[in-house]
Amino acid sequence: MGGVDGALAGAGGAGRAGDGRVVCVTCGARREQLYRVHSPGSIEVLKCGACGAVADPYVECDPLLVLLDVLLLKPQAHRHVVHNLILASPLPSLRPLCLSMAMILLCHATLLVFRAAQGLRVDPADLISLPIMAQGVAVSLLSKLLFLALVFFSLPAARHLLSWLPAIGPPHTGSTQERPQKHRRLVVPFPCVFYSLLLSSPPECLALPLLIWKYEWGMLFLSVQVLLFVSHIASLQAVSFIPWPAAAASIACGHVAIQAFESRACAMLAQSYWVPR
Repeated sequence: MGGVDGALAGAGGAGRAGDGRVVCVTCGARREQLYRVHSPGSIEVLKCGACGAVADPYVECDPLLVLLDVLLLKPQAHRHVVHNLILASPLPSLRPLCLSMAMILLCHATLLVFRAAQGLRVDPADLISLPIMAQGVAVSLLSKLLFLALVFFSLPAARHLLSWLPAIGPPHTGSTQERPQKHRRLVVPFPCVFYSLLLSSPPECLALPLLIWKYEWGMLFLSVQVLLFVSHIASLQAVSFIPWPAAAASIACGHVAIQAFESRACAMLAQSYWVPR
């Protein structure tokens, strides 16, 4: 029962909140509560009245299992973390958020430095220093903010344009009589976009092997970009309850823009700090 107690403690009691902040991780319908506590260590996970499935099976799972399902891009796990843990908590903890953002920015800055070295055909060790890594982190932060803004503002336009196609519509899960209001809302809330993109950024950590082993940079960079593209689409679709073509269109718009921005930034970064021998 240690996993159950840990999961409930991490949820901060949000599953028992009666203000409708939690959702069913299968269909997305708003729920008053996810579970009932009968005695210490004994809980009853409730079923969703809209789809009939268990509202959130992750409330009794060990956090490590939840993390594994998040890495495997399971939609229910992403909805559990974003809607029933982070957004349902009155005062979410900032420490895990700051640590996650710092790790992602550092890994992304490492990729930018190696990208600059690849463009000049020099050893990346010649470019790695405290000043250039600081500038790399700054460029990475600007790149992430630009990507977040582009995805957030292009998503309503993508949903509006794709809604004209008869094959594109809200996901047909759960009851047709009781479908969540967010399925019909054009503008996706900013916290959903932010946390879904943050939660789907672990592929950035693939930059860490560059600091240890000599590896083909081009193949690793391409692999990271493909994994990021797929994970961003899967997480945004799951958390925001939107059709995957709309998520793919907005993510593609953001990726194209930041690739152009990072190419220019890496060129300026390399020219500023590389001195020919």
